[in-house]
Amino acid sequence: MERNLQETFKWIGFNLVAAILLFAIGKAAFAIAGVNSNVTAIWPATGIGISLVYIFGWRIVFSIGAAAFALAFTQGGTFISLLVLPLGDIAEALVGATVLKKILEDRRYFAFQTETVAILAAATVASALNATLNIGTLIFNDEIATKTAFSLWSAWWIAGTLGALIIIPVIFQYCKNTYKADNTRALLISVFLSSSALFIVFLIPHGNAFV
Repeated sequence: MERNLQETFKWIGFNLVAAILLFAIGKAAFAIAGVNSNVTAIWPATGIGISLVYIFGWRIVFSIGAAAFALAFTQGGTFISLLVLPLGDIAEALVGATVLKKILEDRRYFAFQTETVAILAAATVASALNATLNIGTLIFNDEIATKTAFSLWSAWWIAGTLGALIIIPVIFQYCKNTYKADNTRALLISVFLSSSALFIVFLIPHGNAFV
């Protein structure tokens, strides 16, 4: 009983620390937002959230939801956005971590590039899900015009994708040792594929959001 209680307090403390970290990073990202008060150029919290769930499991999602709620509240979010934004961030982290795990579990198809493919897939799929949920909410609340929805969706997706592509490899490097520095060939190909993905991501959107 005492051990279970200690475990519970440990996770409460861990979620609290993670929530504060995610909130601080989110506020810093919003401080340099150039598209819309709800959309930033890059969203590192996506990569952090996916990494936390992948490494520590579903029990860390409470910190993600709490940080998202606090960010939405301080940004003057409506009642619906205060509900949807946390759910979107939680879904993003859970889906991203699941994609990451499933691909990393089977290395038959991508061999030594499995880590790169897994990170690319997790970043793009999870960010697309979150962008869809949140932009849909903004449209529903009449906070944005329908004609600008795709540009804002693209900006939201890019911000999350970039955040994941930058943060996840760094966290893996120091926490999970996924990338091996002594494998020069694998490292070079990883850099090439990630750079190509970033280049393609920046070429896709065109519109007012990127003027």
